[in-house]
Amino acid sequence: MLDNFNSFFQVATGHRPYPYQSRLAERPADFVRVETGLGKTEGLVLGWLWRRLRDPSTARRLIYVLPMRSLVEQTVSRIQNCIDCLQAGGVEHLPRVEAVMGGDIGDEWYQNPEKPWIVVGTQDALLSRALNRGYAMSRFQWAMTFGAMNNDANWVIDEVQLQGVGAVTATQLQSLRERFGTYGNTQTTLASATLDTSWFESADYGLEGRVEEFLAEDDRAIPGVCKIVDACKTLERFEARSESDVASAVLERHRRGTRTLVVVNTVERAKDIFRRLQRSSPEPEVVLLHSRFRPEDRGLHADRLRAEIDPAGPGCIVVATQVVEAGIDVTSATLFTEVAPWSSLVQRFGRCNRRGEERDAGILWIDFGEPTAKSVLPYDTNEIVRAREILSGLVGANLAPSALPQMPIQRGKGLVLRSPELLDLFDTSTDLAGHDVDVSPYIRDASDFTASVFWRDDPPTSERPPRREELCPVTVTDMRKLIDELRSRGDRDNIRIANQFGRAHDEWIPLIPDAIRPGLLVWLRTTVGRYDGAVGFDNGIIQRVSPIAPQEREAAFADECDSIDGDRGSEIGVAQTITQHARYTHEEASILVRALALAEPTAKSVMRAALWHDVGKAHEVFQETMRRSMPNCSPGELWAKSAGRGGRHSRQGFRHELPGALAYLAAHDGEADAELIAFLIAAHHGKFRVSAEPLPYEKDGKTVHVLGNCEGDRLPSVALLDGETSPEITISLAPFRIATDDGSGTWLERVMRLRDNGEYGPFRLAFLELLVRVADWRASRRAAGERQ
Repeated sequence: MLDNFNSFFQVATGHRPYPYQSRLAERPADFVRVETGLGKTEGLVLGWLWRRLRDPSTARRLIYVLPMRSLVEQTVSRIQNCIDCLQAGGVEHLPRVEAVMGGDIGDEWYQNPEKPWIVVGTQDALLSRALNRGYAMSRFQWAMTFGAMNNDANWVIDEVQLQGVGAVTATQLQSLRERFGTYGNTQTTLASATLDTSWFESADYGLEGRVEEFLAEDDRAIPGVCKIVDACKTLERFEARSESDVASAVLERHRRGTRTLVVVNTVERAKDIFRRLQRSSPEPEVVLLHSRFRPEDRGLHADRLRAEIDPAGPGCIVVATQVVEAGIDVTSATLFTEVAPWSSLVQRFGRCNRRGEERDAGILWIDFGEPTAKSVLPYDTNEIVRAREILSGLVGANLAPSALPQMPIQRGKGLVLRSPELLDLFDTSTDLAGHDVDVSPYIRDASDFTASVFWRDDPPTSERPPRREELCPVTVTDMRKLIDELRSRGDRDNIRIANQFGRAHDEWIPLIPDAIRPGLLVWLRTTVGRYDGAVGFDNGIIQRVSPIAPQEREAAFADECDSIDGDRGSEIGVAQTITQHARYTHEEASILVRALALAEPTAKSVMRAALWHDVGKAHEVFQETMRRSMPNCSPGELWAKSAGRGGRHSRQGFRHELPGALAYLAAHDGEADAELIAFLIAAHHGKFRVSAEPLPYEKDGKTVHVLGNCEGDRLPSVALLDGETSPEITISLAPFRIATDDGSGTWLERVMRLRDNGEYGPFRLAFLELLVRVADWRASRRAAGERQ
């Protein structure tokens, strides 16, 4: 490894660090306030990495949170370039980088919890996972990312002013980690050019003792820094009555050989101006960029936005929304901007003469007149009125970063996460009506959250599930408009969602208005239209949408994305008995806890849970499915994994984890960590954790079932390891009633004791769940690999 941070940073970026970046490598900061264009991302990421390579106690995962998905791809690219340069320079043990955003669950990072990772994603994707309600991912994997993100993790909340209540939730989560305890160190850093620390002070998160980093005198003494922070750009006021006025002014003020940037507040306004510019057949290229594109189209437009401008050519005009406010390294000679909250305006100003190389850079404030509640959307009226007053006083002034007034920033609306809410979120089961807790008020201020839409001629199947490259984010408001239109003409079959009680991606049911929620995955038939590669999602477009052929890749543990009674994870292409699989999983768990240096008692509990995790598969319902998938198998064996497909279990909703947990308690209840081990056995598919209510189809008033298990069912004994066997038991559903007769406690009471136990708590408990599940997955892959 390189000897000092200066040379380390030089290899990674091609230039020496600024003094503030070196200070970030020496110690992490809670708040970083640095002007745009001065390398916050590199300072934060490389500072963490330098500490991680030198001190193993530094958090193993860096979670880098951005306000919108268009910033994620560029940030991943910037970080990956640094990693590639360090690797070429001979630095070893470098982390991998993974993106997490709507529809792209980014599964490798939490499948490998013992390795260092840099995870970059949107606030919607990452905060929802940290709250145990991961958007656009299987509900049965929620607890895995909840455990991985809240343990051994350094969070960076970048462009705080755009994340609103989400940034507050991040600090509340940090305070709750400090309160309930985690495995490994955790840290949360908030970074922005405009940062108001008063947002974050609460009864849980105090400001006293927090470290703040900012540009100091030694930074400002560097000529390159001065060139950026003193870059001149003069403000003008442009009064407009319509989008047509804006388009005409843009064409008039655009200068050849330069880039003109037009930033407005809504996607609809951006599309309107873009279309008007296109109809004028201008000489310069016109680019539209917002957040409602499929990934490939969004990437193409972003590349055009960042392309070098030929000084002798016609130049380029870019029409965009808030997606260019942060993270995108682009500059312009001329900037048109609609009034927005002051913190957003500061970010937009940073996209004009960004590097201080333009002589006549200008900013034109598009003034549509006195604001109204409707015209200021998606912002608050008071914020817009205040920003308008500030702009009125700055007309004719230089808006260089060093000359901008420091103004208090309004935090925005939303709920503040407290410990009771966090503890409730530990339970991933639905309520009695089948609904989930809505965490969106903790994540984003705006009411217009997004769902993910994809177009195909027919609904997907489990063999060809939807992939990230197909997905387009669509606001919940636009989804409601579309549903209303389709329903008004009697067309309900061309817009569907997966049935959570059906086989994964094999049963798609019509989407109804009441089912719309953030993060929802929605199939549209291609003939419904509503999309064009140049303008993105638009309810006015009715021509057929060309589907994207998803890239073929191995499905990552399809069982976890399956229905409640899906057990496709048992269909690995090779037969394996419960005894064999128990040994493999125990060995994989042993390797995992050693790599993580987990303390001895807890490590043993994880290994015990791994050994016992599939004992419940000895149940006749499961064995009947195994024999059906392998007609020639030995009838005297108890099978955990099959070489073929057995279809669904004869009892709908059957889960083998329930009898497995009961068997362990029957043998070991009262021993140290018996309740922990039983919980880890129960939770190893994420389908039976805190509570076990009868499923909708089990409430027939006749035989009592819970997760497909019936009172009085027999569970045979299973041979495990070194002569140990599980007991034969007769299943009793007493633990799932309101109270137990023997005082041992219901299942819910047992799990609550663990959750509220100071030794474990919600974060540590979820992390241990993750370890058992990963050990199980690795054991299955190992067995499948031995067949080849």
